Amino acid sequence: MTEQEHTQISARAAATGLSIPAWLVAAGLANLSPNTGEHTHGGISVSTMSAPERHALTAEFVAAHRLLRGAATNLNQLAAAWNSTGELAPQAAAVLDQVDRVTARLDELTQRLGGRAAAPARRAQAS
Repeated sequence: MTEQEHTQISARAAATGLSIPAWLVAAGLANLSPNTGEHTHGGISVSTMSAPERHALTAEFVAAHRLLRGAATNLNQLAAAWNSTGELAPQAAAVLDQVDRVTARLDELTQRLGGRAAAPARRAQAS
């Protein structure tokens, strides 16, 4: 990050009452208007949310991100075991269920922001 980018991000975060990391999360999940710098989530303006609302929203996405990271780690370990043994581990169904739960949580958060949920994934049953 350049010094100029850091200055711009710091100013925008301060203007919304968010920390820099929280603002970056909100910006990454938002549609940022290049003209105004206004953050909107599916028509819901982050700048019109109260600080506690923004904080709660950010906390929910951070929690969902943590769940997603855990599911991805488990899925990666499952794939590594499958590649090395040629057999699907007994916990495969539980890992895939975990991925489904995380996806549902992220879809719920996206819908609350006025966005569209991802199309339901179709997967074969683990045996």
